Amino acid sequence: ILEIFSTRAQTREAKLQVEVARLQYMLPRLVGLHAALSRQGGASGAMSNKGAGEKKLELDRRRLEQRLTSMKRELEEISGERRTQRKKRAESGMPRVALVGYTNAGKSTVMNMLLSAYVSNEEKQVLEKDMLFATLDTTVRRIAPLGKNAFLLSDTVGFISNLPHSLVKAFRSTLEEVKEADLLLQIIDYSDENHREHMKVTAETLRSLDAGDVPMIYVFNKADLCGMGEFATIQGGDKIYMSAKSLSGIEALLTLISGKLAGGYQDCRLLIPYQRGDIVSFLNENAVVYETEYRETGVYVEANVSIRDAGRFREYLL
Repeated sequence: ILEIFSTRAQTREAKLQVEVARLQYMLPRLVGLHAALSRQGGASGAMSNKGAGEKKLELDRRRLEQRLTSMKRELEEISGERRTQRKKRAESGMPRVALVGYTNAGKSTVMNMLLSAYVSNEEKQVLEKDMLFATLDTTVRRIAPLGKNAFLLSDTVGFISNLPHSLVKAFRSTLEEVKEADLLLQIIDYSDENHREHMKVTAETLRSLDAGDVPMIYVFNKADLCGMGEFATIQGGDKIYMSAKSLSGIEALLTLISGKLAGGYQDCRLLIPYQRGDIVSFLNENAVVYETEYRETGVYVEANVSIRDAGRFREYLL
């Protein structure tokens, strides 16, 4: 798994996370990596022997520990930047939805399906390949369907059975997007005969990340490969059978997402002073605006807004 991760890592953060996991795996196993533990001669500098007779094993362990400390320090700096970004997104009040699931189930395909429908910029598309762990970096995109509330959608690293603890720990900062999401979309490869086992692995991994209680929609992807006469169907209010590759089920999926997120929204009537045009612009971008009327005393707006934003603008509520 570590070898696969190392070939998939693209960004500096992902490469650091994989290397940290590799070094943490190697440290307790150094004894078996040396056929002969020959004595080392004297040297100078930071890598010099601590005393006559220091073994090669001890020197290698010290080198790895110093390298590991340096990489962890750099990774913490990157994690700090990621935490700042998450804080800003949280302050925007926009709902956060995260894609989770077993590796190669189609998470990136689902994200690209939504991006192609609601985001015109093709550069926003994410890497989509039929292989294990095509995505190692968390990608966040804004989805703004016409007539529905906008939300932030995150694509995350896929899960796998018996995922090494060192990898889960190394990628914990990346997977914080999952823990802080308002809603999870678990993407399931319905054509895989082991998909139920994959769902169990996903549930266990989410619990280990303290994300087991986040509301969930189960997206049974690749339903077209299972001989289903009709797919893109909703069952039970939290399950949908669809085919992201054929772009079938976009509206049905959005209906489920909007329904799950609706508890955090309310209809409001506001009268906003003309000097606060920034609020009108904010509502046009982040809320579903039903009506806008320019009156003598200000801009009258009827909209469906998040409860958080309704509290921010309560002085303008009618």
